[in-house]
Amino acid sequence: MLKLLYILTVVFDLISGCIAILISYYALKAYKISERKVFLLISLGFLILTSGFVGHALVLTSILLLRPVRIFIALVSTYASTVLSVSETIAYVLIAISYYTELKRRYTIAALVPSILYMGIHMFTNTVSILLLLYIILQLILIHFSEKRGSLLLPLGFTLMLIAHIMNLMAFLSLKGEFYIASRCAYFIGSLVLLYVMSTVISYHEEA
Repeated sequence: MLKLLYILTVVFDLISGCIAILISYYALKAYKISERKVFLLISLGFLILTSGFVGHALVLTSILLLRPVRIFIALVSTYASTVLSVSETIAYVLIAISYYTELKRRYTIAALVPSILYMGIHMFTNTVSILLLLYIILQLILIHFSEKRGSLLLPLGFTLMLIAHIMNLMAFLSLKGEFYIASRCAYFIGSLVLLYVMSTVISYHEEA
């Protein structure tokens, strides 16, 4: 069961990494076309996500191939998961800043500063990621209704990522692999939605 979980994780990591790098590329292209800083920060955020996914996949692949002793597997996989969680948190901080900057031109909203004490690294980074995603979704909804244009696909994509992190936290607390696999599926679908939105933005700017 553990081997299957590792294999599925590697597959999801590699696919998510490919999608994240495509989103980063489209966001960078959108920045070059529109010169809006929001796209540059989004590009950097998803580039960091890509490095986290690929690094995590490489570590798990080496574990599957080399088959080291169990305690080494536990230490290395824990370290790799921590690095991935930190990279996700940094990426969401950059994305949150980008949308805060975008919204700041119209409104003044107090920044959300989560204060979480006495938690493990995994729970802490997941909780911060959930709060940042909520903040990002709120910013996107406010921008959508203030400008009264555009679709809700972008907040939908980040909402799926939010659900993925919540389920990941549930998997951590309940120690059930089903929650973990479901969280990766939700993250994968959310990434596809964001990729579609970015490709649509590029097409719109190129036609303009």
